[in-house]
Amino acid sequence: MRPISIPTSNDYSQWYDEPFYVDKTWELLNIEWALKRWSALFFARPRRWWKSLFFSMINHLLNKDLYKPEYFEWKKVTQSERLMKMAWKYFTLSLDLKPLYDKDTDSLKWDELRISVLKQIKEEEFKKIFWEEKPFFDDWYYKIVEKISKRYSLWQFIKSFVETYSKQQDILLLVDEYDKPVNDCLKYKKHESFCKNNVLEELKDKLYKYFKDIPCITLVTGINKLSMASFFSDFNNLVDVSTKVVLWYTQKEVEDL
Repeated sequence: MRPISIPTSNDYSQWYDEPFYVDKTWELLNIEWALKRWSALFFARPRRWWKSLFFSMINHLLNKDLYKPEYFEWKKVTQSERLMKMAWKYFTLSLDLKPLYDKDTDSLKWDELRISVLKQIKEEEFKKIFWEEKPFFDDWYYKIVEKISKRYSLWQFIKSFVETYSKQQDILLLVDEYDKPVNDCLKYKKHESFCKNNVLEELKDKLYKYFKDIPCITLVTGINKLSMASFFSDFNNLVDVSTKVVLWYTQKEVEDL
């Protein structure tokens, strides 16, 4: 018998054909009604419950650059005609907020996150959006990135890019671990008022409240449950589908294996 592998990577392409892989693509059928433009969906799960791996699976299904037929050839998601029509049709932007908080400076590393987003956009996409920039020099890409970084905030750039590019290409926005910067601040500072008045307010002002403000599918994941009336009241425009998707192994799945 082959040993059971415990996923140590969030990359779906590394785990889809493991001998003990539990097919969770079927869970997409429970939320397919919500996978449409201008939708913003939220998933809450404890740490190490495969939130990021589930996001990676969605990304590999919808992303035009990542999709491969062998990833899904025996998966249940192929039974949905509507979902398979969405397959490999999207351009994806991923925002990983896990490393955003800098404990040494008690600040958020927006520049690093902005650069990671810009690197996901290929040369042809830049040309379509920022057509006024004439690439007459070899390092034109880096010049544009530098100019954009100075001209736009992270969300201003994402909003501008999505609104323009979505006219010719469907877009998927993945935001992983929305609450990690706040939890890290609490972990290192142990000062709730500081985290609320500094880190949390900055996140809300620069990112959170815009999640449903752009024409794409936005998927957000985190550990903490959404609060509709207190700290995270700006999240009241997200659809919480945490109870619609089962990512853990059920007893029957384990017994079947």
